[in-house]
Amino acid sequence: EKIIRRKGLLEKWCLNLLAACLFTCGGQRPQVYGQLQVPTAEKIKNIEREVKTREFFELSTLTEKTVRSPDLPYVIFPASMFRYIRFHVSLIRNTILQKFGKIDSLGGQPMCLFLDTRDASPISTKKVTGSLRSFLTRRDEELSSITPMALRASYATMMVDAFRKGKIFKSFGENQFLEFLGKFMNTSV
Repeated sequence: EKIIRRKGLLEKWCLNLLAACLFTCGGQRPQVYGQLQVPTAEKIKNIEREVKTREFFELSTLTEKTVRSPDLPYVIFPASMFRYIRFHVSLIRNTILQKFGKIDSLGGQPMCLFLDTRDASPISTKKVTGSLRSFLTRRDEELSSITPMALRASYATMMVDAFRKGKIFKSFGENQFLEFLGKFMNTSV
């Protein structure tokens, strides 16, 4: 109740978490963030164990524009994001639902991780783009034209550049690397 009463706190948390995801999740399409599913309590426990030995964890999506490769069927998050996702799932998301008198879907129905703070509906692609613009504009007005798709393209360019300079995936040939990057970003080579 304190979170709900503190004007702007939910919105600020959700904006910052979404921006962090956009910057750390490897150039995903903006639609992905509206499709990310809430990890179950069991999945949270498994992730907690996994991030002690791996540098990443995975979350599933409901549907996407392009079906993900069976080799990489999930969205990859850096391990450093786990504590924020866990906090969001355990407190913030439930607070948004409580604020609007909603409860999660029952009967095994999928539940979206990111909710619109205005009505507790799953966030839309337009909301993802607007949130990024809002986040960046607050830091520097000149950044207001950057979109999630611009981040996506920049990520791909930086990865290809790092590969060609021999900084990453040194054991891969170029075609092998591009195939992996395409699967990771859920796009064509």
